[in-house]
Amino acid sequence: MPIPLESTVPSRDRRPRIVSIEAAPGALDAFDSECAIAPRGTTAPVPGRDDAGRARTLRLRVPKWMGAGGLAILGGAFAGMLIAVLFQPPVAAAPTAGAVTITSEPPGLALSVDGSPRGVTPLATMLVAGSHRIEVGSGDRVRLHHLQVRAGMDASLHVEFPETPAQTTAAAPAAASTLAAVTSPAPPDRPVTATPAQAPAVAERPTVTQPRTKALPASPPPRPVPAGALAIESPFPVRVLVDGQEIGTSTSPRLPVPAGVHTVTLVNERLEFEQAQELTVTPRRTEKLVVDPPRGTLHVNAQPWAQVLVDGRRAGETPIGNLSLPIGEHEVVLRHPELGEERRTVTVGARTPVRLGVEMPQ
Repeated sequence: MPIPLESTVPSRDRRPRIVSIEAAPGALDAFDSECAIAPRGTTAPVPGRDDAGRARTLRLRVPKWMGAGGLAILGGAFAGMLIAVLFQPPVAAAPTAGAVTITSEPPGLALSVDGSPRGVTPLATMLVAGSHRIEVGSGDRVRLHHLQVRAGMDASLHVEFPETPAQTTAAAPAAASTLAAVTSPAPPDRPVTATPAQAPAVAERPTVTQPRTKALPASPPPRPVPAGALAIESPFPVRVLVDGQEIGTSTSPRLPVPAGVHTVTLVNERLEFEQAQELTVTPRRTEKLVVDPPRGTLHVNAQPWAQVLVDGRRAGETPIGNLSLPIGEHEVVLRHPELGEERRTVTVGARTPVRLGVEMPQ
């Protein structure tokens, strides 16, 4: 809707004049929430109109010298301020972590930070600002350090272990590939360092440098000597001991034994048997050992009397004393022409005589 001017300003008059501007009736209407609620039985006022229902007139006092150009300048300034507020660049957040490089001598040692495994040394990582527990090594060779990390700073930690002859160069290629990923590791003899523009990170416990020992050349391992074997032939089972160490029993057809001269001992506690002898084992050959069982003693008696057969062979009539038999189990049969027969199984040992007494049934 066009805005009519109520009056004009003469060109020769330099004093400020008042210019009346009539706004559209709906341009200055208030929100519904701002309108007063009329009591019941009355008429609520209409926004933008007076009590008589006529449109209200808004009068703005504008100096003569400003005009349309001044209004344009003010509008441009306001738009510029709005753009500056809306497009203000975001403020960068302050860093909360620092870069840490951990190396060791020798490389390839287990590494954990705050009790959590982080692989092996060397390692380049980011840690949250604060104190951290660094453990390097494994088993009984573990070094503990407390490293203070500052936000936005670079720090490094180096740990040295004394070299031992048992250490070899097998871990060097794997450690070298990992070390290549670290951009700027700290020198071996320098503890925690930082960039010139930043304050150094201070470790609570300094790095202890151990004196280096000259690594001795590793001697090649001895070539294994081909082993031989041992076969035991025995009428009863025995335990087999070679140089005092049990390697099996005679029930196994072939027992591996290192080549060389050994003391072979055969044992059966139940039969009171023990035999030891020196035996030379040849590489890739099986040595056969035959057991010649010793003899024990058997005494047999029967009431009233009986014929005695041992393992099916006639031994005589009771009483029989000092009957010599090979150690082991034997079957004894006692026969009487009128009272029948009785069968017994006896175990004859190498040292203690065995006594068998039988009453024939009446």
